[in-house]
Amino acid sequence: MSKRGTLQISLQPTSFEGLVQRLERLVNRLILGIIVAALVIGLALLMVGYHSSFWDHWEGIVFLFGCLAVGLLGIFLAANISRSGRKMP
Repeated sequence: MSKRGTLQISLQPTSFEGLVQRLERLVNRLILGIIVAALVIGLALLMVGYHSSFWDHWEGIVFLFGCLAVGLLGIFLAANISRSGRKMP
């Protein structure tokens, strides 16, 4: 008669928490950068491609607010990167 036993191994790494937090910050910055780039491209396409009589009156206002939004997001992204201690390329 042979006895069969079971072996259970439980592994709980604790040193990965810092790495996971850094990766989350990196992904958040990457997503914000993609959003800023998409807003710039979308705003440029809107200004070039869409023309109507109603749009002529609002075109400058929409462009101004769009540029302000993209500028603020860009400043936020640059400040977030500089706060982390890394230099921008």
